[in-house]
Amino acid sequence: MGYNTQKYVDRGNVFANWLPGDKFWYRVLTPSGSDFVLVDAVKGTRTVAFDHDKLAASLSSATNKKYTGSMLPFQVINYSADGRSFTFRTDGKQWKYDRQNSSLVADTTKLLENAQRSGGFGRGNRGIEVLSPDRTKAAFIKDYNLWVKDTKTNEQKQLTFDGIKDFGYATDNAGWTNSEGAILRWSPDSKKIATFKQDQR
Repeated sequence: MGYNTQKYVDRGNVFANWLPGDKFWYRVLTPSGSDFVLVDAVKGTRTVAFDHDKLAASLSSATNKKYTGSMLPFQVINYSADGRSFTFRTDGKQWKYDRQNSSLVADTTKLLENAQRSGGFGRGNRGIEVLSPDRTKAAFIKDYNLWVKDTKTNEQKQLTFDGIKDFGYATDNAGWTNSEGAILRWSPDSKKIATFKQDQR
């Protein structure tokens, strides 16, 4: 029942996306839209992940579309190793936002570009790779199965083998969540992945 009621509950479910240094970010629904929040688990602090209004203004200017800080057109962000910046995708284009100086530029890094070609979510081969907290590995879906690759060598390894159409791994067609990447959770030490297999046959 949770996924049916989630849209009616503000600041309900929290799905932690772990980063190096025992930090994580999450996106939460609010009465006006959504917020991205950054948590330092060691210090016990919680802050906004970035200036939503400044990013919205920059993105509006760059795309000639109107966005607000509470209604940003993406749900997933990928932090840089130093946490200074992050990338996101919208309308098929990737952007990089610098949290320190609030600058936004078009981004063409290979990681997310390759993800669009190598695998994804939903119905087979679509989506964005999900980085491990230490950023050495990236998980993705290909041919309805879960794969990981080494972000330095691009070597790929298949983790599951029995996924088929409408009965695959880490897909968002369950209805309880939506993501531009595979639906999964990395462990904080980047050694394990938690996900599920959804039967839609």
